[in-house]
Amino acid sequence: MTTIFVVIICTNIDFMIKYCCKQIAKMPKNFLKEIITEFNLTKNEGFVLDTLFAVSETKVIPLARKTSLPRQTLYSLLNRLGRLGLVMESRVGRVKLYSSNIETIENALLHKKNEIEKSIIKFKEEKEKIKKESVENQNQKIAIYKGKLGVSYILNEMTKTYSKNKAKTFRAYTMSQFKEGFEEDFKKFVETRNESNIESRIFVPKGTDFTKIMGFNKYKREFKVLDMEDFGCALYIVGNKTYLVSYRDNEGFIIENQNLAMFLKEIFDIHWKSIK
Repeated sequence: MTTIFVVIICTNIDFMIKYCCKQIAKMPKNFLKEIITEFNLTKNEGFVLDTLFAVSETKVIPLARKTSLPRQTLYSLLNRLGRLGLVMESRVGRVKLYSSNIETIENALLHKKNEIEKSIIKFKEEKEKIKKESVENQNQKIAIYKGKLGVSYILNEMTKTYSKNKAKTFRAYTMSQFKEGFEEDFKKFVETRNESNIESRIFVPKGTDFTKIMGFNKYKREFKVLDMEDFGCALYIVGNKTYLVSYRDNEGFIIENQNLAMFLKEIFDIHWKSIK
């Protein structure tokens, strides 16, 4: 999120503080969520800070009324927010006044923005790298995909095949459970097959806990257990393509060859019939 603070050059400092606090109060709630996440704030700390956004400066008693928090608790929360630089304390005579520290908040969000921009650049670089490797191997009908983004692409590519009704069966040698970080990709893949009434036959390694398999009792699939270890790898045969994926290494291949796919399907079907 890009946060824009309008700085008004004027001699009335109190007016400037009130103006900035009103601008913050108008910002979406996900603005506050970013601050809570960035500074690891508790629910009450976030609540107090959110309340301070709506005012310029306030004493503890009015703040306690607005938040319905005991004054002792409120002092403790304000002290921690002060140590984090999110709240400023000032005095008028013997009276303490509290306000949100706009400069610290702005710097935190700018830091977050820079991190996001760096992530976007890295994402684009990885995407271009994947495209390049795919094009280099296109003439050979073998595409290599690396990294989490590459494996995600393979899963989505199979999903598209079934969504376009280009295949009617699904054959797989796979892992004992879904790989962390790919939950959404797997869920979409499984749901698309189920919606298209795809016949799914899946070999899994010994020790598979079927209660941890996504939608085990919900989706139409057949499973058979093989007496082998879980290597964190999978082999999928879909249409005229064969997909080989090592989830432990975040690396995979797509081989587009009709004859090879038919050969592997035949082997798979013979294997399937031999296992009870």
